[in-house]
Amino acid sequence: MTLSVDQLCQRLITEEGWLLLTDCDHEPPFPEEDDYWDRFDATSDPVEQDLLFLELLDEKAKHLNALPLIGGPFPDMSNLTEIEGMTHAVVITSPALRRLKPYCSRLLVKQRPFAIKITLVIEDHVPANLNREMLSQIGAQAREELLAEPEAEEPVEESRRGAKARKKRAKALKRLPVFFELIVVGQRIQTDHRRKALHGLRQGRLRKPSVAIHGYLLDSAAGSVWSTSGLSGWRRHDYFRYALRHHTDSVPEIQEAILNSRPGVLLIVASVAIAVLTNFGFKALVQDLGELTTVLWFAADILVPTAAVLTACCSMRLNTHVVTQTKCFLIGYFAVYSTLFLALAWVPTFQHFYYLTVVGVITTVATMMGAYMMSLE
Repeated sequence: MTLSVDQLCQRLITEEGWLLLTDCDHEPPFPEEDDYWDRFDATSDPVEQDLLFLELLDEKAKHLNALPLIGGPFPDMSNLTEIEGMTHAVVITSPALRRLKPYCSRLLVKQRPFAIKITLVIEDHVPANLNREMLSQIGAQAREELLAEPEAEEPVEESRRGAKARKKRAKALKRLPVFFELIVVGQRIQTDHRRKALHGLRQGRLRKPSVAIHGYLLDSAAGSVWSTSGLSGWRRHDYFRYALRHHTDSVPEIQEAILNSRPGVLLIVASVAIAVLTNFGFKALVQDLGELTTVLWFAADILVPTAAVLTACCSMRLNTHVVTQTKCFLIGYFAVYSTLFLALAWVPTFQHFYYLTVVGVITTVATMMGAYMMSLE
């Protein structure tokens, strides 16, 4: 038994929050929504209002999940949508992306604050008539669709400053990068012909209109992954290799594994030890060779722990505990670092404590921002 398209999709949806593209151009309105709002307005009991609102969200999610999908009905839809007694919508609609229907078996979308990601899951072959220009054009159109603000029923007056801010936001959103992943799944598919075809579609993220394209070959027979990303995509390679090895996992098994997962204690300890040894080892080496400037000392104190914790987080397959992992690292690292720093500077002065505070604040802000960005990826 080998990894199927739907098995890969259910893992992407469950573990990473991807959404399935519907096979329709427009989202049909929920017919009973007005009735729910009438009942909401008719009661003044806040508890009853909360229950009605939750029921509305649940019914709207069921309504959306019942829409036809690219690739036909999904086999394990109920397990994907039911989480802790609530129904969650796992579908999205985009007329522009629907144009890619002839080129893939499934199409998934993930919208995040820093990027829009689109995955085409393809069986066995790379479509011959798929090209970079088409993907770039469709990606730019999809970005406008997904980021478009709903039109107000009545015109709203806005200040000059508000209009200027809105235009700046619209301009910034147009530059939001769009990432395409073309994932070819099959047996014995790692051939020169397919590699050449994916390389022909590859496109860097800086190329206008800010649309990047990367390709992957997931060979179930060999259990191997190849991509156009090379070494820069090592984390994604690891994720797909895991999916190949665990292709028989059902949605409940994947969900249970996520619930039972914990931050990696050994990874925290190892990253703290490496960061401390690297930092003080680097300083000792430079001092042996010559005088260590204040700027170099300060840069090492900021960059070494930041690089260590982010590298450790990148080595984790999932982002579930990346924020907790980072907090634990910072506590352990600064406990050791501060002890050694104050021991070397004994008797410490106010300037030493001030320096530790500055380093601690800057490093914490940098690493936590990186961790939160990874958790939203």
